[in-house]
Amino acid sequence: MSVSWLAQCTSRHLTTAGGEGAGNVPSCSGQGCGTIFKITPTGTLTTLYNFNSLSGLDGALPSAPPVQSTDGNFYGTTFYGGTHGVYRQSARLLELCALTATLVIDEDGCYDPSDFNDGLLLGLKGTMAQAELHFLHARLQGGKLNKAKKGELRFPLPVGYCYDEQDRIVPDADAEVRGAVAMVFRLFRETGSAYAVVHRFTESGLRFPKRAYGGAWDGKIIWGRLSHSRVLGVLKNPSYAGMYVFGRYQHRREIGLDGEVRKRMQAVERSAWRVSLQQHHEGYITLEEFASNQERLQKNRTNGEETMLSGPAREGLALLQGLLLCGNCDHALTVRYRGNGGIYPTYQCNLLRREGLATKS
Repeated sequence: MSVSWLAQCTSRHLTTAGGEGAGNVPSCSGQGCGTIFKITPTGTLTTLYNFNSLSGLDGALPSAPPVQSTDGNFYGTTFYGGTHGVYRQSARLLELCALTATLVIDEDGCYDPSDFNDGLLLGLKGTMAQAELHFLHARLQGGKLNKAKKGELRFPLPVGYCYDEQDRIVPDADAEVRGAVAMVFRLFRETGSAYAVVHRFTESGLRFPKRAYGGAWDGKIIWGRLSHSRVLGVLKNPSYAGMYVFGRYQHRREIGLDGEVRKRMQAVERSAWRVSLQQHHEGYITLEEFASNQERLQKNRTNGEETMLSGPAREGLALLQGLLLCGNCDHALTVRYRGNGGIYPTYQCNLLRREGLATKS
């Protein structure tokens, strides 16, 4: 009996006694989730089963050759889940497999994690695989870093810039886009406040561009309302000062309250940027103005740990003024007095006012 596994022009087979057998195809022959077939020594091929979907109970994408058991049935593993009949996903935790007498199957054979020799071999394979992944990741990151040091690593550009035919960073060809970006810096130069820039745009009914990435609008400019976070993003981006920077952000892993591991992007101090090339391309502002803007933004900040609730309590009937934070945005709540004579205190968040959407009461 010949049992074959074909995938992307690669043929693997094992031969047993009997004359006929079964095999699987992970993703070819028009079947996106895998196929089980029967083949005779003369070459007659018969389809026995098709995996329907990645979320099906039978699993999907067979990942190892089938193995014949003493009961005459064939067993194998699927890359995606499955709790149905023949094909099952092998458990990743070897200790759990050993406790439940679960066999682990890969391309080289079948292993019993409860057996010392098999468990030792699986542990060695896992260590080698982990080391190989580490080396591959290190080489990939090294290649990116070397390209970034030459200023040639491409990444999504902020609005107002684009790549030319020689992959150089140049200002956007659309004069309206360039004018909107330049107006943000001009208004901040005049007012000295990111809030004031948002209010100027809102009062004048101006829109601000945003470049879409992915989907039907990939690469196109979308105009919309300018928010406070967008203003801070423009003012803090060194690309507008003609700098090529790599390593401004890094991913941090943290465990949530529900026990799930999540990745969070965290800003890196300027002194720790891995690549910082000055005068790399044409800027909207100078390096001196960029540094001055960062100093001004830092002085304007009132939601830092030192200044969040450091202000003195003012006059009024409210007992908790200056002591409450918003449960959504973590900013300090302000007190507003309503009613006849202003004797009814209410606590409000400044989120809408900060975005220029608050209405006068």
